[in-house]
Amino acid sequence: MLFQGNTIFLILFFLTSSITAQVLDEENLKTWWRKDLEKDSIPGIGLERTYKELIKDLVGQEVVVAVLDTKIDMLHEDLQESFWVNIDEIPGNGIDDDHNGYIDDVNGWNFLGNRKGEDLFHQSVEPTRIVRRYKSRYASIMDEKEIPNQEKDQYYTFLKAHKTLNNELADLKSYIKEADSVNALYYKAKDTIPYFTKNENYSVETIDSLIIQFPEMEKYFKWLGIGLRYGITEQDFIDQQDYFKSQLKALDVDDDARKMLDENPEDIDDAYYGNPILINNELKFQHSTGVTGLIAASRNNGLGIKGISNNIKIMPVVMVADGDEYDKDVALAIRYAVDNGAKVINMSWGKYFSSHSDWVRDAFRYAAVHDVLLVSSSGNGNKNIDIELNYPNDEIGGEEFVDNFLSVGAITSSMDSTIVASFSNYGKRTVDVFAPGEKIYTTEVKSVYQFSEGTSYASPIVAGTAALLKSYFPHLSASELKTIILESGTKLSLMVKKPGDDSAPLVPFDSLSKTGSIINIYQAFQKVMKVSR
Repeated sequence: MLFQGNTIFLILFFLTSSITAQVLDEENLKTWWRKDLEKDSIPGIGLERTYKELIKDLVGQEVVVAVLDTKIDMLHEDLQESFWVNIDEIPGNGIDDDHNGYIDDVNGWNFLGNRKGEDLFHQSVEPTRIVRRYKSRYASIMDEKEIPNQEKDQYYTFLKAHKTLNNELADLKSYIKEADSVNALYYKAKDTIPYFTKNENYSVETIDSLIIQFPEMEKYFKWLGIGLRYGITEQDFIDQQDYFKSQLKALDVDDDARKMLDENPEDIDDAYYGNPILINNELKFQHSTGVTGLIAASRNNGLGIKGISNNIKIMPVVMVADGDEYDKDVALAIRYAVDNGAKVINMSWGKYFSSHSDWVRDAFRYAAVHDVLLVSSSGNGNKNIDIELNYPNDEIGGEEFVDNFLSVGAITSSMDSTIVASFSNYGKRTVDVFAPGEKIYTTEVKSVYQFSEGTSYASPIVAGTAALLKSYFPHLSASELKTIILESGTKLSLMVKKPGDDSAPLVPFDSLSKTGSIINIYQAFQKVMKVSR
């Protein structure tokens, strides 16, 4: 429930996720999402083909994409030229030069910091907040007949949140127990293996051989093998253990770290809080850095990766930390991005409860009126979100209330039954389109690069696609961009595994999203060019 992307050090993920069937060489693996199905037999978005055959020497306009997410490494070697600059604000003078209510917001705004420059490292999850808010009112109720009719919905929400919180706490304790066990086995094997190998150098083959010779030692040695096979370091095992334990804070009803922001989370009009500090490279979670790289990493500096376009400038808006996003921060972040010139907003996060969904809906309408496209990851719970809604979304009572919102699921690089990522949420009504989201090579903190996965990375690929179209066809409205993206996708006639249910019968790919398609920027570009002639 934290981010719509798996962090690389969650070791248990490797034990439960499906393995991509299509084996790609190193270079294709790093760039597969930019490939073209027709030309390369890889289900990418056709980005490089678009540049080569369609864009060529065309000149596009600058487009601002707001990335509503965590703090970000703005000093990354591949991102330094990628950021929006508020030319009406004088850096560091402590004055709100442009009179927008946010002092010194030269590149964006941080809603999760205070005036002292301190960061909010973790937030509670939404069920925790609901239980905290209503436990004194409803915890002792034995018979729902005691509840006035006008409070019934509120009471049922409390019960659902309370049950969810207890289940998540039980799951987390189980994960912690397993992580503790894994670490103990890993270190036991690390200490023991020199006695078998006569030195401290060993390979996957060495470990496999030892397991055959000493089967009773398999439970110890296998974790060394997993580490070597997947490039998981000793620090990764430690980080995994620490990560799970840190999440206990998000489930603690009595822990309210939010107080340090000195604002009222229940008052949407209390809007001017936070600070302009967007960088904190000591934080472990820098989710926004990887998201941003896919959209706007430099395409011509010879470093790292190539983003979707050099014409895109990123406006970082910080409103995500460990835990669930506050609806107030979501709504105000959208409004900030709209008011300061963003034409596309990427939201690579989500949750399954929303206490103030009306605030977020109003912000969606505000974005629609101002012609701004909203792109959101569908979530990593392998759930049918037609049934269990993921927030944010564009529905009221099962009907869309705006025409400027896209929900994105994730695919793998395999053109077979495993093409839908095993973690991706899906929904014939609520997920609009799929995009690459597994084994995505992108930017990470401190000028490094690594593979990540999640619908978190599918979403910015769609947001970047929309911005690229907007750059070369600035007349396109947000709703037109949405329509073009949905109508130009690659249709697949495949029977696929339903995410999270390997034992179930295969289902048609087109039953898992509204369009039954994968985003295809080449076909989208062609479509607009034909209409624009």
